[in-house]
Amino acid sequence: MTRGLIGGAAVGTTFNRGLEIYKKNFVPLLLATLLAVVVGGISCGICTAPLLCGVYAMILAAMRDGNATLKAGDVFKGFQKFVPAFVSCLVLAVIYQIVCTVLLIIPILGWIAVIILALAVFPAIVAWAQLLVADQNASVGEAIMVPIKLLRDKRFWSIVLVAFVASLVGGLGAIACGIGLFVTLPFAFCMIAAAYEEAYGAAAPAAVEQPASEPPAAEAPAL
Repeated sequence: MTRGLIGGAAVGTTFNRGLEIYKKNFVPLLLATLLAVVVGGISCGICTAPLLCGVYAMILAAMRDGNATLKAGDVFKGFQKFVPAFVSCLVLAVIYQIVCTVLLIIPILGWIAVIILALAVFPAIVAWAQLLVADQNASVGEAIMVPIKLLRDKRFWSIVLVAFVASLVGGLGAIACGIGLFVTLPFAFCMIAAAYEEAYGAAAPAAVEQPASEPPAAEAPAL
C-alpha cells in the first residue's frame, strides 16, 4: 500500500530545494542521468524507466540524509525494480497515446488538451509512478492507478504545475544542441523529487493525541 498525500507542492520551494540538492551532488547526478539516457537509448527505451527509478532513488537519499555519498553507479540499483518500473511506464504510455488519439479528433480544444497533457500532466504521472516504485516499492497496479486517481485531488495539480516548470527547465538544455539536456535534466528530476517529498514527507507525521494533563490537585488547607 502506498501512502496518502500530506499536502501539495510549491514551485518556488521545490525549485530551491532541487537546486540545493543538485549543486551538492552535481557530478554523480549528472553522470547517473547520462548513464540512464545512454543505456536507455541503446536498449531502445527498455531500460530507461528502471534507470530513472535509480536516479530518483539517489535524489531522495540525498534529500533525506545530508551526509549521503552518491555514486553514479547507484543508478543501476533501479534494475532491482525493473518489472514494476518498466511495465507501469509502458502501460501509462499506451493510455496516453489512446487519450491523445481521442482528443485530437476534437478541434482546437482537443489539441490544447493534448499540449497540456504532453507538457505537464503526463510527465507528472510518469514521474510519480517512478517515484512510487523507487521509494514505496509500489506494484505495477499501484504505480499506474495511484497517480491517475490523484488527478482528482486538487493538491496533486500543484505537483502537475511543478512538473510543467521542471519540463521547461529540463528542455532548456536542448538549446545547446541537445548536450545541455544532460545538465538540465538532473535538475528537473530534483525538482520533481522535491515535490514528492513535500507532498508525502515534508509535514511531520500526525502526532498521537495525548490526554489532556489534569491540573495539579489543590493543596489541602493547613489545619
